[in-house]
This record gives sequence, C-alpha cells and structure tokens, in this order.
Amino acid sequence: MSKKITWRSQLEHGKVKGVEILYTNSGRTDDIHNGGKDTYGYIAICKKGNNVKLDKFDLTNVHSVIKFCEKHQLKRYGGIKKDSDKSYETSSKSKEFRKDWKDYDWFWVVFDWASYKEMQQIEHDLLKQHKVKKNDSWYNLGVGFPGVDRVRWSLLGEISKEFLWLKNYDLTDRDGNHRNFIYCDIKWLTGSPEILVPILYKTPKIQPRLETIDIEHLDGIKGDIKRVKGSTDGADPVMIFVDRWYKGKFYKWIIFDGNHTITAYYDLKNYRDVTKLKTILIPPSLHEGLSLSDEECRQLGNDMNSIQKRKKPYTLDCAKRDLLDMARNGQTWKTAEVLVTFTKRGLKEASVHTAWDYVEQELINDTKKDEGSNIMDYDVVHKPIVEKLMKKQMSSGLFLALTYSASGFIPMRAQTHFHKENEKRILNGKKPYQGMIINLKFVSEKVLKNTWPKLKSNIDILRNKEYKSDIFFNPLKMYIDGVIDVETICDTDA
Repeated sequence: MSKKITWRSQLEHGKVKGVEILYTNSGRTDDIHNGGKDTYGYIAICKKGNNVKLDKFDLTNVHSVIKFCEKHQLKRYGGIKKDSDKSYETSSKSKEFRKDWKDYDWFWVVFDWASYKEMQQIEHDLLKQHKVKKNDSWYNLGVGFPGVDRVRWSLLGEISKEFLWLKNYDLTDRDGNHRNFIYCDIKWLTGSPEILVPILYKTPKIQPRLETIDIEHLDGIKGDIKRVKGSTDGADPVMIFVDRWYKGKFYKWIIFDGNHTITAYYDLKNYRDVTKLKTILIPPSLHEGLSLSDEECRQLGNDMNSIQKRKKPYTLDCAKRDLLDMARNGQTWKTAEVLVTFTKRGLKEASVHTAWDYVEQELINDTKKDEGSNIMDYDVVHKPIVEKLMKKQMSSGLFLALTYSASGFIPMRAQTHFHKENEKRILNGKKPYQGMIINLKFVSEKVLKNTWPKLKSNIDILRNKEYKSDIFFNPLKMYIDGVIDVETICDTDA
C-alpha cells in the first residue's frame, strides 16, 4: 500500500468533511495485497437530509447496500479508485453529482478490492446490471468501461474438488455418506459417452501448459498403457466443456483435461482405432451458469493436470508463465489465494514467491522496453561484449574472476579461486596477482537494490580483515539506453 496520504486514508481519519467511510464484508482494508490488487470499488451515497441510522445499514455485500439505498430512497454513485490516489478526482460529467458532493453529507461504502482492470469490469457489470443510464436514483451517466474478468480462486478450488470426485468415482465419504455436490452433478457420469480415441484426438483443446505435449511425460503414460495391454480401466475420464465460447470462438466440445492420455493411446497403433475413453461432459449450466471466464477454464485445466495418478507436475516454469500472463492481462496475480492454489498444485511456498519475484521483474522489463531501453542479456545476446570487456581487463595485471550472477555470488568461492591461481603462478616462477576483478551481472532490481548492497558491505569488512587483497567489483548494467559496447555496460553507480 502506498505511503502517501490517500483519499481513503483521509476518509478514515476524518479529514474529509461530511463523509463517513464504511466497508462491506468483501471490502475490508486487510484484503489489500500487492501484485495488482490496488483498486477498490465504492458506492458514494448522498444523505440529502435523510435521517438514516447506521445500525440498520446492511453491509453484507454491494447488492445489499444498493437495496438499502432503494429502501430509503438514497441517491448514489458507483465508481472505482486506485488506493494510491492522493485526492478525490472523478471522471463523472454529472453536474448534479458534483454539486451535491459539495452541498450534502455522504456515506462512502467500499465494497471490493481488485486490480485496476478487474475493478473496471466489476464496476461495468454492476452499473450495467442496475441500468444506471435510465435510473434516476443513480448519479452515473454511463456504465464505465469493460476491463478483465477476475479469477475466482476459491470458487475454482471448490469446483476442482467436485471434478476430482467425479473423475475418481469417489461419490461417498469415509462414513459412507453421499458427497455433497454443489456445482456438479453425478448424472454427468452416466450421461457422458465413451468416445473413440481418434475422435477425441481431433477435438479442440484448452491447453493449460507451456508446451502442447511433454514427450517425457507422454512416454511414461505409454509405458503404463503397454503394461496393462491397452486397458482403460485405470485411465481418467477425459473432461470436456459442452457448448463453450472460448477466445471468441464457439465450440460444441472443447477438452480441458486428458490431452496427454488421448495422445498416448493415439500414438500406440495397436490401440488407437479400437480404444474408447470415458468422458465427463460439463454442460453450460456450470460454465455459463457460473460465468466462468476463459482464464478460469484454463486454470481448471491446470488444477486437473496437477493431481492424481500419473500427471505432469505443475512446475515453477508453469507458475511463472501463468502469473506473468495474468499480470500482463491486468489481473490480480499476487494474493494469498494464489499462494494457496499453487501450493495445492504441488509447488513449495518458496517457489511461489520465486515466481512472484520473476513476474515483478518482467513487468519492470516491460516498462523499460516501452521506454526504449535495451534489456541486457549477458549470457547469450550480449555475451560477446562481456568477452571483449574481460579481454581488456586481463591487461590490468589483476586476476580476472568469472562473471558472476550477483544473486548467486559466493565471496569465499571467488577468494579460493584467486588463491589457487596465485599458487600456480608462484610454482611457475611468476609474480602473484595483487588483486582481482569480479564482473557482476544482475537480472533482478530486487537483488541490485536490496541484496547486493548488503553483500558488498559484508565483503568490504572481510576484505579489510581477512582477504589481504584488493577486490574490484565491476557491476554490469541491467538496462542501457543507446549504444551498447564495452564502455557503456559497466554501472559505476551500483
């Protein structure tokens, strides 16, 4: 959260005259998270002399707030605002709203938090639902602009749980009681056909992973099939959305789980044309009834791919790509819900934090590219320039250490390397090096600004007390505007 005095902070501290801030159950201040969840939705309610008692104010959700307004004939304005905004600025063109804002007392009800683009969509849907253009009880003259749909991680977790029950025919609990299905229906099991592999192979698919098919994973499934001589008794059902719009195109059937199983049977010619796989057809009553977005459908595929039997593991690279796609799309990507979901998929908590760090840096890189900067890659693209630099450094009479990643730099390892080289020189009758040069590359602003200064300070202490040699650090720039050569890649300020 911004350290600036925000408008919301002013409200909470009573610095804005005639305005009282309230929160719905989903609009609590402790729901703020980094990584995109920086915008809140609000309903500004004009009192206009109405003697409304707050103890009768229903703050369950935004819809209960609106119903309360309708009951007490309170006029209102719905909007969104970034938490970092310093002062109240509205895009409203309503002269009535601007006048009443100055003349009357107001309730300010915060009802939700999300990324800016997600909150845009929430606002748009809310105002559209209440037909504010033709509704005199609203100040709004329009319904705002569409944004992007929010991923409802908790909902997806509940749906995934029920999908698993269906896939595993796990229809009773340990006590023998029937499972309580809220979103799914056990009738889908008996109502779904067995389909020949060639037909399934040609059916469109939602591919949730980085690659279309993982060969190593595919070979493992083929081995399993051969061992059971083509039997499908242990094969998971293929899961299919029926009558689904996806990425702007309508599909009668689209598969979101089972691609590797289908491909494995298809590749085995002995079983290809005679094998039928069980399916579970997911009707529109679920995906349309719950208004599942394309991203939510894709994430359900990820959940299914991360559990039970022989499944391709959900890796750190998968998490990086998923979160980066979401961040670039304007969706919330760094929340407690994301952490819970990704650990359930098999990632360690530390790996999720690593993925978050990666996304943060990639977003910085995106900004730098937009500004015209070159993103330096000293391992591949710009390696020849580093090699030229090292050739120049070798003429200094100092030992030239390897180019290290600053995040993985270990001082004692470099020092050991330095002493071994000097021992060789002495044995060969050469003059020992009096110091060494260490080139450092940075791939993260976090390391550059936080980790490296602390590490360098510790090294300086050791150098003065124990090393008894000069160590010269040569940081390489992460970004360069203009010419890239030996003279411009060194960062004298790092």
